[in-house]
Amino acid sequence: RMGFKPVGIFPSVGFKLGRWQDVGFWRLTLQEHAAEPPPPKPLEYLASSSQWAQCLQAAAAHINATDL
Repeated sequence: RMGFKPVGIFPSVGFKLGRWQDVGFWRLTLQEHAAEPPPPKPLEYLASSSQWAQCLQAAAAHINATDL
């Protein structure tokens, strides 16, 4: 009803409530794709940004916090 379309089913891959269940994957296009997307940015461009360092610090803090 909301516009989702089925894209695949994995039969009998989840066990729940005493029986095997199928798992379905659905998709919904939120925005049309660009006819010609811009080329990907090189890693050097990303690594030189302040956001890159912030993301790495946040990831490291998360890993350290959840490390067993």
